[in-house]
Amino acid sequence: MTEIYLIDGSALIYRSFYAIRDLRTSSGQLTNAIYGFTTTLLKILKDKKPEYICVFFDLKGPTMRHKAFAEYKAQRKPMPDELVAQLPLIKKITELLGIKYLEKEGYEADDIIATLTEKFKKEGYEIVIVTMDKDIMQVLDENVTILNPAGWKYFQLKDFIKKYNLSPEKIPDIIGLAGDPSDNIPGVFGIGEKTALKLLQTYGTMENLLENLQSIDSEKIRKKLLESRETAILSKELAILHRNVDLEVKLKNIKISIPHIRELLETFEKLEFRKLAGQLKELNPSITNLYSQEDLLTFSNGESVRMDELKSSPDKYRELLEDEKTEKYGFNLKNFITYLAHKKISFKNPSFDFAIARHLSGKVINESNVSLLIRQYRQILRKLDME
Repeated sequence: MTEIYLIDGSALIYRSFYAIRDLRTSSGQLTNAIYGFTTTLLKILKDKKPEYICVFFDLKGPTMRHKAFAEYKAQRKPMPDELVAQLPLIKKITELLGIKYLEKEGYEADDIIATLTEKFKKEGYEIVIVTMDKDIMQVLDENVTILNPAGWKYFQLKDFIKKYNLSPEKIPDIIGLAGDPSDNIPGVFGIGEKTALKLLQTYGTMENLLENLQSIDSEKIRKKLLESRETAILSKELAILHRNVDLEVKLKNIKISIPHIRELLETFEKLEFRKLAGQLKELNPSITNLYSQEDLLTFSNGESVRMDELKSSPDKYRELLEDEKTEKYGFNLKNFITYLAHKKISFKNPSFDFAIARHLSGKVINESNVSLLIRQYRQILRKLDME
């Protein structure tokens, strides 16, 4: 059966921002949220190879829940400016990977995910929701699975029943009684999840529980429920995900499209995500020659050699490599120099390193003609007084 991957983008970027501390480019640009988010997307693309995938973001501004309860998520600080600054690149990379993203004013990402889950499971598809949030568990069923990117573990309907001894639609009832500190949903003061589960396993729903307070043995619990009746009802309402958000989304709209490899590699280069650039090439073997000059060592006599070829037969090029009159050009020449040193070959006259030129200039120039590439970089570096 066809799988559809629905990803809680907002949860991912927050987790990445706080889990990866102070990751910056050499120029000081903070990239921790971008890196963590992109790493997760690439892993999903590599390991799961989804045909249909969509990312969802929260928009700034009040939602339906804020209108119902002014204190909803009031304990959360506004999104840090350093995270806000990374959002445009996160969304750009999502699109360049060929993945659609959705957001809707007045609703949270979870509401949109719940709506599309309801729609697509009715059409007979398997749904995999990528998130760490607890409230999304209320949409679990035989055709809906949750994948937690924190440990890459699946959580299925059978796991929920084993853990809670309730059906997933009881999540709002659990939150109505026990509250949810992460969203500032109060619940009933003094009742935790353990007590809430016990009560719901006996009474079924929170409404039934509140209608039969006289049958509760514990006077203490009975009093708490009586005093917090309205708060419990409101808390449950806040926890219920909207499954009828007005969206015009068809399956074909979230089919993954051909990634914009050149722009992705340029973006990764500027962000200094060299490891991710390598992962991108692993995902797309057909692009190995897109930046073939990065794997080439070029000599001033016009000859060029690929790194893999140089490794397989270094002695074949010993004379050129050790010739002090022959200039050598390439990306990360240090890699060539150190490798050849182990082979007892002395690398002479390293003349121009494009990786260093990119770093100093902040420019990624796509040019296959090595002479023209050197000329363009030298013009830029001369203007910057760094030639």
